[in-house]
Amino acid sequence: MSARIKVATTPEEIDAVFQVRHRVYVEEEGYMSPRPDGRIYDRFDAFPTVANIIAVVGDRVVGTIRFMEESPAGTSPDTYFDFSPYLPTGQKVGASAQLAVEREYRRRPGLTFSLMGMGYYWALSRGITLLKGAANPDVFPMFKGTG
Repeated sequence: MSARIKVATTPEEIDAVFQVRHRVYVEEEGYMSPRPDGRIYDRFDAFPTVANIIAVVGDRVVGTIRFMEESPAGTSPDTYFDFSPYLPTGQKVGASAQLAVEREYRRRPGLTFSLMGMGYYWALSRGITLLKGAANPDVFPMFKGTG
């Protein structure tokens, strides 16, 4: 069955984003403690400058990545690192974060690459010229290979 890649727009799709993050970060990888509601989200998910890209197989969301424009509230990667000394002037800055793909679908050819590609397209459509992000060292080579 093929995967569809799109921006999450409905309440059901956005809720599914939070649930996929929980399944991946908590249940599959053990990176975070379980949350009572089975969802991972933060304040940036509420901002209008954010897009959650999803991979849907059948009627199930199996992967997600978040892209965002920089705003006066900052971006989620700023929580982990001060990028300001390294950012060139004259750029419209955005960020990427929260990549989560269920283990069963990680080796599906092109799925993760397509999630990231749709995010890059969204960023370009918003005039973003530079993306920053904080990444798990285990997946950093994948990010580097798509830039």
